[in-house]
Amino acid sequence: MCRLLQWVLTTKVLPHPPILRGIDTVVSAIKAAGHTVFPWTPYKHDFAHDLINSIYSSDGGTDVFDVLNKSGEPAIPNFADLINPSLPKIDMNELWTTQLKKWAYQSEYLEQFRLAEISLGYEIDAIVCPITPTAAIRHNQFKYYGYASVINLLDFTSVVVPVLFADKNIDKKAEGYKALGELDGIVQAECKYNYIPNMRCSFNTAQMIPKHIMELQLLYRL
Repeated sequence: MCRLLQWVLTTKVLPHPPILRGIDTVVSAIKAAGHTVFPWTPYKHDFAHDLINSIYSSDGGTDVFDVLNKSGEPAIPNFADLINPSLPKIDMNELWTTQLKKWAYQSEYLEQFRLAEISLGYEIDAIVCPITPTAAIRHNQFKYYGYASVINLLDFTSVVVPVLFADKNIDKKAEGYKALGELDGIVQAECKYNYIPNMRCSFNTAQMIPKHIMELQLLYRL
């Protein structure tokens, strides 16, 4: 039997309806197979999202743009929004401090895992959550990386599972939904593009995240 944690969606961007349905489909299938799923509130998620963005841009984009300039290729807009030469570089001491924050966050997250296992009385096999807030996205409109980038910050492995296709007859926006903030409003405005017939990348996807050094066990059980 597997015991998994289902991510309670408390971040600054809510996934689109087809992604929510995809996660529910995965969780329902896991439960139907006799496994157990518990709710999991992500620990300091917005802090982690901001922290990894500061690491991405810590050199002001020098390393990446040196390569781009040699090739003559421009940075795609999404990339330039995250890493670009106009961003200030941080000095060595600031970088050390940032890396210490990352190490501390990784340690704290593992402690949250341990405390959850003590509370539940079970060893946890993995977390189930979205990989992105969107099923399909137009060029240059991918605005929120937090569901994936925080997993990178934690140095966890993630297994991404295609689930189903978006369906405009099923995946309807909640009536009267109010955006969680400016960024969520921008992301939610893209929801209508989930339903373009035969559009590529219109799969709903979920990611399953095991603890450190438990990757092979998760792949075996999948």
